[in-house]
Amino acid sequence: MAFTHRRWRLNFTGGAPVTVTHRGQVHRGHGVLLHATPEQVGTALRKALDNGTSPFVLGLKVARSYDPTIADLAAVGTSMIQFELDRD
Repeated sequence: MAFTHRRWRLNFTGGAPVTVTHRGQVHRGHGVLLHATPEQVGTALRKALDNGTSPFVLGLKVARSYDPTIADLAAVGTSMIQFELDRD
């Protein structure tokens, strides 16, 4: 999953092939821009934070001591791109 408000997200409208390199391993797959409500995006961001992803990695600018709510995260105005990687 990727979260962004940048225009490149539109490249995934309707889906597009992707190549992801993670820890030196190359993976191919497919990415699609999801049509999600702000609340769905906020919930997904909150889940990512709860699972240990840092706000920095998610592109969020929050104070270290601040723990944003789903409503706070929904107001960020970002989109979600879902990636499905091929099994090697």
